[in-house]
Amino acid sequence: MGGGVADGSLTLVEGQSDAGKSVLLPAIDMGFLKNGHKVLVFTSENSARSLLSQMDSLGLFVLDYMLLGNLKVYSM
Repeated sequence: MGGGVADGSLTLVEGQSDAGKSVLLPAIDMGFLKNGHKVLVFTSENSARSLLSQMDSLGLFVLDYMLLGNLKVYSM
């Protein structure tokens, strides 16, 4: 990723079906959250509830971050 994702940046991730986006992005999001950053997710494939469920299934429990306002999910 050429040095990572810059703080405050807007990053678009797209790819073919089964390319691994749904596993990579939650891991990146969790890394930011654990380091005290806020994360906004704009998705055309998930609702906030389904994204939360997906992250839980990966062992990435983010409900507390959502309740504190550190993680916000917007469905498009």
